[in-house]
This record gives sequence, C-alpha cells and structure tokens, in this order.
Amino acid sequence: MNQVRKNKITFFAITYFALLMAFSLIFDKPIRSIFLYAIPVVIIAARSGWRAGFFLSLLATLIAWFGQAFPTVPENAGLEFEEALITLAELVIASVVASAVARKISGVSKDKLFD
Repeated sequence: MNQVRKNKITFFAITYFALLMAFSLIFDKPIRSIFLYAIPVVIIAARSGWRAGFFLSLLATLIAWFGQAFPTVPENAGLEFEEALITLAELVIASVVASAVARKISGVSKDKLFD
C-alpha cells in the first residue's frame, strides 16, 4: 500500500477519535458503545495489519477511558479498570479477525495470515 493511502487512513482514525473525544467532553455525555470505537480499529487492521489494529485498539481504549466511557453501567462503579481491559480485549480480537479476513480475501496463504 502506498504511503499516501496509509497517511489518509491514519488521518481518518485520528480525526475520528478526536471527534469522539470532543463530543464526550463538550457535551458531557460519554460514548459507551464499543462499536463506535471499533470502526477505525477494524478499518486500519484490515488495511494495515493486526499490529496496527492492536496499537489502535490500545489508543481507542485510552480515548474511551479519558472520555469517561467507563463504567458502562452504574452497577459497575469501581470496576472501571476491569471494563477497560475487557474493552481492549474485544477491540484486539476485532482487529485480528479483520486483519485475517482481509488477508484471506486478498489471497494470502493460510500459513501467513498472521505474519
């Protein structure tokens, strides 16, 4: 993939996360849906590989943390760190699956799906 295309995808992800964080902080209404954080993670993982998806999963979890998305329900007050770890695990799984599916569709052999 050429460098300009990677830069556009990276710019999209950073802008998307900045908008999520701005919405959370400006309107004082945290975004608690994991699907909104998973969109750029899956796109980057499918385009750039599972390592980039892992990094973006970590970034998405940190943005959710600082955007006050945890706890997701009032009963889990005090368990914010555990919820963040679960969110990170879910996003990492989504990035690995997206990367594997994208590589399989593009015709990469079975032994090299996770290289």
